[in-house]
Amino acid sequence: MWVVDGTLILVHDQQCTAKSKNYRRSVDVQIVCRARDRRVVAVGGAWPGNRNDVVVFRETLAKTLPDHPRLSGDGGYRGCDRIRTPRRGPDGRIIKDGGSPREVDTGLYAYAASVSVAECRAS
Repeated sequence: MWVVDGTLILVHDQQCTAKSKNYRRSVDVQIVCRARDRRVVAVGGAWPGNRNDVVVFRETLAKTLPDHPRLSGDGGYRGCDRIRTPRRGPDGRIIKDGGSPREVDTGLYAYAASVSVAECRAS
């Protein structure tokens, strides 16, 4: 299983950045990692930090990354058909209990990928 997530990286060069949701100048970079060992598979190009993750993914990694049947992401990728996202009920909330083990594992892997991205940024 591969997991995709975006991360904001603070950059001082104002030509390639934009104010993001935290009001700091940053770039948005998409990272795909393998859930089994958290190995980074692909890193997308930097886009201004005020772009949505799904938009940056479509314009960077979706064009170069081969199709993978088990590519998962968080709820920010709901508009992309190539990425599995958490299931939602009729009320729009994420279904947490009573799902199949596969769906529970997807949530755990997405969390693990977020932690991996944070660890990459810290080092």
